[in-house]
Amino acid sequence: MARDGGSPWAMGLLKTFEESEFSSWEKIGSGGFGQVYKVRHLHWKTWLAIKCSPSLHVDEKERMELLEEARKMEMAKFRYILPVYGICKEPVGLVMEYMETGSLEKLLASEPLPWELRFRIIHETAVGMNFLHCMSPPLLHLDLKPANILLDAHYHVKISDFGLAKCNGLSHSHDISMDGLCGTIAYLPPERIKEKNRCFDTKHDVYSFSIVVWGVLTQKKPFAEENNILHIMVKVVKGHRPELPAVSKSRPQSCNNLIKLMQKCWQDDPGERPTFQEITSQTEALCEKPEDETKEMITQDLDSKNAPEQQPEGICALSQKKQEPALPSVKDYSLSELLSQLDSGISQTMEGPEDLSRSSSESKLASSDKRLSGVSSVDSAFSSRGSLSLSFERESSGS
Repeated sequence: MARDGGSPWAMGLLKTFEESEFSSWEKIGSGGFGQVYKVRHLHWKTWLAIKCSPSLHVDEKERMELLEEARKMEMAKFRYILPVYGICKEPVGLVMEYMETGSLEKLLASEPLPWELRFRIIHETAVGMNFLHCMSPPLLHLDLKPANILLDAHYHVKISDFGLAKCNGLSHSHDISMDGLCGTIAYLPPERIKEKNRCFDTKHDVYSFSIVVWGVLTQKKPFAEENNILHIMVKVVKGHRPELPAVSKSRPQSCNNLIKLMQKCWQDDPGERPTFQEITSQTEALCEKPEDETKEMITQDLDSKNAPEQQPEGICALSQKKQEPALPSVKDYSLSELLSQLDSGISQTMEGPEDLSRSSSESKLASSDKRLSGVSSVDSAFSSRGSLSLSFERESSGS
């Protein structure tokens, strides 16, 4: 590797990898961006991901673009940004941390998700985007969508794919190729479609975030009924947005607040959209489940159906059934607690026969029982390990 500043492989703090350093190459994704491989680093004894160029023969321009993407990701080191380690020289590719759960797009299509997990994913995405926009100058992602939001083994967000990201607003719409437009068009704000020479700004990402929120709420793809890109563009420019999702019966107040926030973020006028600092202030509250909302939901359900044994409808029912706080026989574990216990093999720490039987079924994360109970509110502010210790301290202090 050349060390002079003029070399295209002058990496700074990033590392240059040789193909011989990796084994067990397994393709885990492909598209217009190229191919993504899961690999084992022989010396580090860990799994990594390599995003390779779609071209068989990578020219100097493509090498520089890949290096630029790596540098932007390195510059944006943050807990909700995908870590990058460097560049593989042959095959040419970006070496990144491997995300066990995969993309949010894949997760949304696989099975219904608990509301607590949905709210946490939305909040962590907003926090990650807020960090990028707080950089000086702001780093604009410009391609925020579920396919570019990855999740680790504990379902925590890592924003990825900085191929279109810009450190200023001086680049124009021709940077987006037609190949990439097919998967991105539904997330483009109307001003980008109407004004070809308009400079990028932070409100571009805010609009894209609103469509991501819609996808998390509905677990559907926006404008899926349209196969023609031009039809989608016309709809967006005319002010049409994806149909508003139904309000969850388990978290009606939180869902209503989130829908209102989503509508603010997809306003036609960019100046009317909130900043991510404002957005994170509202999404943070979603990660807490107010007792009054829970009690109100239970009361309404009893009054309307006169059936105390029935659980509220909606996807949250896939979580373990949670009783009122007055019933001490059921202990509600957070998502990170259960996953941590599964990872360390200490399922016997859970109490009671119900928990023991639940532990054995949850050992298969690919099964439907990986849809775990509510996510602890501290998960949005701390790492999975931190939230685990805090949860245990809280429970022990209350006993």
